[in-house]
Amino acid sequence: VQHAREFHEAGIPFMFDPGQGLPMFNGEELLDFIGKADYVAVNDYEGQLLHERTGCPLESLAKLVKGLIVTKGSEGSIIYADGQQIVIPSVKPERLIDPTGCGDAYRAGLLFGLIHEMDWQSTGQLASLMGALKIAQRGGQNHSFSRDEIDQRYFEIFGNRIL
Repeated sequence: VQHAREFHEAGIPFMFDPGQGLPMFNGEELLDFIGKADYVAVNDYEGQLLHERTGCPLESLAKLVKGLIVTKGSEGSIIYADGQQIVIPSVKPERLIDPTGCGDAYRAGLLFGLIHEMDWQSTGQLASLMGALKIAQRGGQNHSFSRDEIDQRYFEIFGNRIL
């Protein structure tokens, strides 16, 4: 709560990603977080809980931020931004080894796209690719890929380059 307040007061953009901590907050506290954040990222369960706790549908909450992202595992994700719902399909992984850290990898793709001012479609596609690359590896952070490897895989799947 303090970090969100300090970021907001300092004009530092941030993503509210409550994760497993979401049940600790009531609806008023969650609305306060969202009101201070620039972006919100949740998985589908957290999105449902966010809706239940705040009493607001995700479409309404999305109007309070620049982007609200809901991941849905193998079903892809939805990005609510600019009054649109952008459906991002999941990238088929080369193999299924370990889902630990896939959400973090997805968010790394999101943050990269936001920092580099990529459009939402490309940002979501990159995030989906990062999750697919991670699930093919064992362990949460035991893998690494070069920028060129990621760019090549992105090109193979989506037909264009990241930047």
